[in-house]
Amino acid sequence: LADYIEDGREYSECIRMRELFYDANPENMTQGEALAHLDSCVLATLNSTIMTLKRLELPICSESIRARDYLENILNPYNNERN
Repeated sequence: LADYIEDGREYSECIRMRELFYDANPENMTQGEALAHLDSCVLATLNSTIMTLKRLELPICSESIRARDYLENILNPYNNERN
């Protein structure tokens, strides 16, 4: 996430993610809120990366998919139980 949102990245998705991360003012959150926010941002970044790779028909690292699935389970357990 740190690489994805660093100031030198000019891609629209990187800019959008940087704004999503910092506009929430994570420095003013409790530790639990900050960790949940971080997880949400990492999940959004993984989803964006995976979708871009699919669109470009490039290989996707299985660890990226496993990380995405893990975070989705943590952040949205109810949605995953229904599927």
